[in-house]
Amino acid sequence: MSVFFFWLSYLYLPFVFAAALIAVRKTGLIRTLALLGILGSTVLAYARFIEPRILTVERAEIELDGATNTSPRIKIALFSDTHFGVFKNAMPMQRIVDRIKEEVPDAVLIAGDFLYHIKPEAIPAALAPLRDLKMPVFAVLGNHDVGFPGPVYTADLYAALNALGVTLVENRARIVRLGGQDVIIAGTSDLWLRQENYDFAADLPNLPVFLLTHNPDIALSVPASFDYDLMLAGH
Repeated sequence: MSVFFFWLSYLYLPFVFAAALIAVRKTGLIRTLALLGILGSTVLAYARFIEPRILTVERAEIELDGATNTSPRIKIALFSDTHFGVFKNAMPMQRIVDRIKEEVPDAVLIAGDFLYHIKPEAIPAALAPLRDLKMPVFAVLGNHDVGFPGPVYTADLYAALNALGVTLVENRARIVRLGGQDVIIAGTSDLWLRQENYDFAADLPNLPVFLLTHNPDIALSVPASFDYDLMLAGH
């Protein structure tokens, strides 16, 4: 359905032209409806063609339980839902990477939905700018990456991301030193895939745990035995 609306959006200009002619030539209710049609379609056109090209940075300072004024400060960059493929006006990875480099984070977390209806041979080029990131990069896949909906890109994404030095943390965890503090970056597979597995948590040391996932609703199904400090998600 989203692909249908994607192609339908290209009718915006002829629709507005036709509606403008009607508004000029007609009066009363017909003119009002034509003007409302122009207004409504322009809002949708902004959301389709303009808003996706605006790159903004949202900042949040989060104090974990047990932290004190002397606790190390860790700076993390999080992004997701690039949806490379059918949406030709998607935010280019190079712009995202360049902006992250300006922020100089200790690590980068990517919360899935990299792709949507892209040709498999185009995946390495779409993700290639990630190679420019010199800090640790961790990722999980999203629903569009694993076929809900769309093609299944799991194997292609794992190959491309591994080649770029990105660490996949789906249903696993990694210990990394960030900002002078050892922390655990853990992750889950996508909620809609229904393959989450927390067996990796059995032998984790007592360190702060950041849980990376695509769909934040997964918070409702994390077992009580898995104690994490902060969940980061996209979707």
